[in-house]
Amino acid sequence: MSRIKKKSGKGQPGISTASLPDIVFMLLFFFMAVAVMKTTDPLVEYEKPTGEAIYRFEDASILANIRVGRQIGSPSKVSKIQLNDAIKSVDDIPDFIWEKRGLVAAVDVNKIVAYLDVDVDTKMAIVNKIKERLQSVEQYELAYSAKENK
Repeated sequence: MSRIKKKSGKGQPGISTASLPDIVFMLLFFFMAVAVMKTTDPLVEYEKPTGEAIYRFEDASILANIRVGRQIGSPSKVSKIQLNDAIKSVDDIPDFIWEKRGLVAAVDVNKIVAYLDVDVDTKMAIVNKIKERLQSVEQYELAYSAKENK
């Protein structure tokens, strides 16, 4: 009589590593497609003025966004200042700029641009106060948001 031998238990075969580069690149492209720069929700409504020379910034990380306009949901027509996700006063602008300087790379600190989204109906006195506060922290690079004049 012949004996039936049990196969020695080698277990399951190992995972093939030939497809690992494909998996790594799929994950890389997935995170590149999903990752989005943080945007702040507008708390003030504003209508952009028109402009002649329009320039689009390539690197959004160097922009310190300051929105000025009527507060959404408020019956008041008084212009408010939005820094990040909160309504702030003009006196909070220097702290906002210092915070922004702390968030960017050391080589980009001098490239920071104060980017003003100002409503058409905002009084220039408010814009001048903002500019004075920016100058107090030596923030001289300033750009205004505008829509193209057609």
